[in-house]
Amino acid sequence: MSDLLFVCGRVRAQESKLLDLNKLDRMIGANSPEDAFRVFTELQYAEYIDESTSAKDFAKVITQGLLETKEMVTEERVETLEFIWFPLDINNIKRALKLKIYHNATCIDDFSQENGFSLLGDLSKEQVENLIWGNLNESAYYFEIIEVLNNVENILKENNQEFRFVEYALDQACFEVLSKRTLSNFSKKLLTFLIDSINIRNLARHLYIMNEPVNKQSWINNGTYSFDKIKLITSEDLFIEFIKAGQFYKVGSSLETETGATAESLIEKFIDKEYRIFLKESSLGEISGVSIPYNYFEQRMHNARLLKFIMFAKFNGIDADTIYDRISKF
Repeated sequence: MSDLLFVCGRVRAQESKLLDLNKLDRMIGANSPEDAFRVFTELQYAEYIDESTSAKDFAKVITQGLLETKEMVTEERVETLEFIWFPLDINNIKRALKLKIYHNATCIDDFSQENGFSLLGDLSKEQVENLIWGNLNESAYYFEIIEVLNNVENILKENNQEFRFVEYALDQACFEVLSKRTLSNFSKKLLTFLIDSINIRNLARHLYIMNEPVNKQSWINNGTYSFDKIKLITSEDLFIEFIKAGQFYKVGSSLETETGATAESLIEKFIDKEYRIFLKESSLGEISGVSIPYNYFEQRMHNARLLKFIMFAKFNGIDADTIYDRISKF
C-alpha cells in the first residue's frame, strides 16, 4: 500500500520494540551468548527465529530484519529515503572498483557485509557489476556517477594513484544528484546536515591523520561551510576553534586533549550522535512525514551495530565493563 500515513502508523507501532536501556543491560549482563540471545528475541527479530535458529545465527537474523524493515519503510517511495540507500550504493561501487583495480577481479565473488559490501542499497550485485565491468553510457545510471566511472584512470593518474581521490569524486557526484531533488523543509535540512558532516569528517581526517590541509577534491558543495574559509584551517588548534563555534560545538572541548586517530574517532562519535538527535527531533510530534520512517530505520541500523558488537563480545568472553566502555564510543 503506497500510503505514507499507513507506513508511519506501522513504524510507530514498531518503535516500542527498539533496543532500550533495560534490554541492553540484560544482554550485557547475560551469563552466556545464549542468554543474551534470549533477550535479543524480545526485539523486532522474533519473527525471524524458529527452533532451528541458534545464537550463532544472530548476524544473519539482524540482516534479514533490516532488509524487511527497508521494504516496509519504502512502500511509499519518497525521494528523501535515497539519502540512506544512495550512499550505500556508492559504497558498493567503491568496493567493487577496488576489487577491479587492486585485485584484478572480473566480478564480485562475495557480495556480503564481511567483504565490505552493504546489502541495504538499491543496486543488486548484478547491477553493481554492470557499472564496474560493463559498457558504460549515460543511460546506465545517473550520468554524474557514470562520468566519474569513465574517468577513474585519469583521476588516479593525476593524483599519484591514490584511490581516495576516486572516492572523493564519487561522493561529490552522489550529493550532486541528491541536491537536484525537489525537497521538503526536512529534506533540505537533512541534506545540509549530511554534507556538513562529511566535510567536517574529511577536514578532521586531513588534519589529524594526513597532517595536511583539506583539499578541494574532497569538498562537497551545497553545505553550510564555505571551502574558501575551511581551507584556512591548517592546524588542530584552528580546527578546535572552528568546531567550537558551529553545530558540532560539543566535541570542541573534548578535542583539546586528543590527537591523531583518537581525535578523529571522537569526532565521528559526536557527529553520529548529533545526527541521531537531529532525526529524532525532526520526527517528534509528526503524524505523517518522511522523517518518521527515516528516523526509525536509522535507529534500527544503530541498534544493529550495538547488537552485533554485544553478541560478538559475548561469544569472545569479553566482560561487561569492557562492553559498556566500548559501546559508549558508538
